[in-house]
Amino acid sequence: MAGGLGHLAAMLDWLSENWNFHMWGVIAVLSAIASVLFVLADRRRQKRDRLDHVGFVPWTGLSVFAMGLTLIAAVLAVKAG
Repeated sequence: MAGGLGHLAAMLDWLSENWNFHMWGVIAVLSAIASVLFVLADRRRQKRDRLDHVGFVPWTGLSVFAMGLTLIAAVLAVKAG
């Protein structure tokens, strides 16, 4: 039974190391996807038909933040691997 717990601990250590290795890449990809969605939403808001329906979400700020996060996460992913 003790051998099974040792294998489980080894598996969890391996998973922890690999998650740390790929974590920044995953964050970079997800924030890049979010950035594209935010830019599209901002473009849609700018091309609206009724100018009095502005909305309340700051799409431009969110897209800039997501692009910055993408850049930082990509640099950290390259540095990690």
